[in-house]
Amino acid sequence: MHEFTLKDNIVTLKIKVSQKEWEEKLQEAYETNKGRFSITGFRKGHAPRKVIEKTYGDDIFYEDAVQNIANVEMIEFITKNPKMEPLQAPNITNVVMDNVGLTFDLNFEIMPEIKLCKYTGLEFKKLSTKVTDEDINHEIEHLLNDNATFKDVDRASKNGDQVVIDFVGYVDGKPFEGGRAENFPLDLGSHTFIEGFEEQLVGKKKGEDVKVDIKFPDNYVEYLAGKSGYFDVKIKEVREKTLPVLDDKFISNATEYENLEEYKKHLQEHIQSMKEDRSVARLKSDIYEYLLKNTKVVAPKFMVDNEVHAEMHEIEDRAKSFGMTLQEYFDAVKMPMEEYRQMCEERADRSIRMHFIFEQFFDELKITAYEEEIKAQIDKMKLERNDENARLQAIHMVKVNKVFDYLCKNNKLVEVNTAEEL
Repeated sequence: MHEFTLKDNIVTLKIKVSQKEWEEKLQEAYETNKGRFSITGFRKGHAPRKVIEKTYGDDIFYEDAVQNIANVEMIEFITKNPKMEPLQAPNITNVVMDNVGLTFDLNFEIMPEIKLCKYTGLEFKKLSTKVTDEDINHEIEHLLNDNATFKDVDRASKNGDQVVIDFVGYVDGKPFEGGRAENFPLDLGSHTFIEGFEEQLVGKKKGEDVKVDIKFPDNYVEYLAGKSGYFDVKIKEVREKTLPVLDDKFISNATEYENLEEYKKHLQEHIQSMKEDRSVARLKSDIYEYLLKNTKVVAPKFMVDNEVHAEMHEIEDRAKSFGMTLQEYFDAVKMPMEEYRQMCEERADRSIRMHFIFEQFFDELKITAYEEEIKAQIDKMKLERNDENARLQAIHMVKVNKVFDYLCKNNKLVEVNTAEEL
């Protein structure tokens, strides 16, 4: 029999077993395990219990007997309390045996109680999926630039030209890693380099040496972020760009389409699909961020720790494949290990909390996944149909998508044209 207490999502079952029941469980453990023992004078599996206990110790069957009792008690507890199913295998503690019988505790963590925040009648902004002439012309401009021709010119460079350069970058008076290149083709006005770099090369001629002063953005790689520096640049060539004529002949040569009209139709469909994907992804992010921020739910520490451990172990295996230790790997990628671990913890915490929120939605909205939906999702995710884990992933994703659809239908979505308006 047992009593239980609940505190901070930790259930403690206090188990009490009479001397008679304890003896019965010890005998069951003996019957189950006796085949493992080979003792001189007895056929394997036929040695009496007392002989085995005398040979291996009186407590040889204790662990199995206690575990068997724990299993029975857990089944009974979960049957009576279906909403308190454990998130992990229970720990057995405080085992006491005396002439009265046996007592011990079973401790396990259960899913935290979740009260969802308000999730209908709200307003969210949604990126427009309308395809404009500007969108199509932008893609055509890319195609033209990709097929441009260049000729060397003997004049000062201007925006739209291509310059071929050698450069070396310096910070604190010393060259920095990744800051050197030779014969690098740079289109002026393309904003390929750090802000201010290309502008300082406008008006320069072949053969000139230019000192380009720059300041790295705050969100740049850590060892350069926010720092001032300069580049020594050698102008080796100035080239004038000529774009091809945009006509059916060019389109048929440069693409898989026969003419400009077909190509524009393709662009319309392609950009539409891209915008829809981007719009949905951003809307999901905003809605889920709202739910995380406004729903009180705590991710169990052991679940966060397990995810972090798995990710760090994966990186350690990757490091070993390069002949490195874990610390050497992080030194090579110039990131403090503890900083990365903290990022893993934050990511795991959000993921687990979101999982619990979805589970609550599944329960409240009575969300189900039907067989044809599961099969379609497995195919969409390119998973193996006979893989049970793949099936579980697909079921979860079908239900998550239904929650998202419900939230979209039951909240006001205001369309905006740019991400800056979100």
